[in-house]
Amino acid sequence: MFPRQAGFSIVVAVFILVVMSLLAATMLRVQQADSAGTAQDTLSVRAFYAAESGAQFAMNRIFLDGANCGTLGLPGGAANWSDAAMLQCSVAGLSCQSDSLGGVTTYRLISTAECRSGGGDQFVARRSIEVKAATP
Repeated sequence: MFPRQAGFSIVVAVFILVVMSLLAATMLRVQQADSAGTAQDTLSVRAFYAAESGAQFAMNRIFLDGANCGTLGLPGGAANWSDAAMLQCSVAGLSCQSDSLGGVTTYRLISTAECRSGGGDQFVARRSIEVKAATP
């Protein structure tokens, strides 16, 4: 038939298989990177809300319980949640400074929280939030 074209389709098939394999490998890497980014974003948001909860806890202790910076503290040294969304999160630190001037007490609170991924320490997010408030 066409002796010069014998075996040409095998070369084309191997070329197509190689190109498709490279394309599939690239798509897999992109998907894995996107998945890791989503996990890090989620942990970062959780850590932010955990830090905010620590600051709210401190504000409640100051304004509702009459605590001051010296007696302020987290129960057991850290606030932990039993809710599944916050299971791997904790408030790692809470600092407080107060200043009094002219009968007004100003509080500066810094709450730091940390969240870890469910699979151990693969991903860790730490966030801090600063809150200032005053009492007459």
